[in-house]
This record gives sequence, C-alpha cells and structure tokens, in this order.
Amino acid sequence: MDDNRKQNSKSTNVGSKHKGGKLNYDGVANQKVNYCEWCGNQTPMGKTTQAITPILEFIEDKIDLIGREDIWGEYGDWSMIDIDSDLEAELLVYDEMLNNVDKRIICEVCLRTDDRLYKKYYGDMIGEINNDSDDDEDIYIIE
Repeated sequence: MDDNRKQNSKSTNVGSKHKGGKLNYDGVANQKVNYCEWCGNQTPMGKTTQAITPILEFIEDKIDLIGREDIWGEYGDWSMIDIDSDLEAELLVYDEMLNNVDKRIICEVCLRTDDRLYKKYYGDMIGEINNDSDDDEDIYIIE
C-alpha cells in the first residue's frame, strides 16, 4: 500500500515545477505557445531564421514609385535621384532591418504574407541575388 501511495503522489506532482513559471501553455493542446515577433499574435511556431521586419508593402510601393533599379539595382546611385533626406533615412533603416537576420519566432500567417510580398517585389531579382555560377557542381539530396 505504501508503494502505491508513493507512486500516486509522484504522478500528481508531474509538471508542478512549471507552475507559476514563465512558460505559457495552450490548455487545449498542452503545447508551448509563443508570440510572433512581427505581429504579436500567439503561435505554436518555433524559431526560424528571419529578418527583424517583414517586407513592408508601403515602403516597397515608395521604392516602386522612385524606381526599384535606381534604389536597389546594381548600379543604383542615390546621389543621382531626387529623394529627400527623410526617405533616404527610412530606406537605410528598412534595408538594415531586412538584412539583419537572426533566429526569431514568426507566425505562419506572417511567414506566408512575407513570402507573397517577397515574390511580388523581389521575384524578378532572384537571379541577381543567386551567386551560383554555371561551372559549380550542383549537389542534390535524394530522399
């Protein structure tokens, strides 16, 4: 009988060390709930390598008005185009935020939206970004 009591007392204490801790758990799935670093919504997603900010459509529209090649193109020269200092500062900060990648928790909705906007605004530039030369040996993993 004593062995039974000891076993039951152990089973009732399972998980009690997390009570009052900083971990959030979803009551339905008993799964850890994280918060998206872009929108703040709850998500079960873990960390993935992402930029500080998602692609922002209102800034991308400004870039299109000026000319995408003039801003981000290989021969883009901001001194040759007419942009004010506020827009220049906004573009510099935006560029820094897009290029600063780290492990972040991002929800699926934000990831899908960012992917759609990436294809919309940068889909034609993929060839420029890919530094893969023709003489490199391509390696494929077959599962």
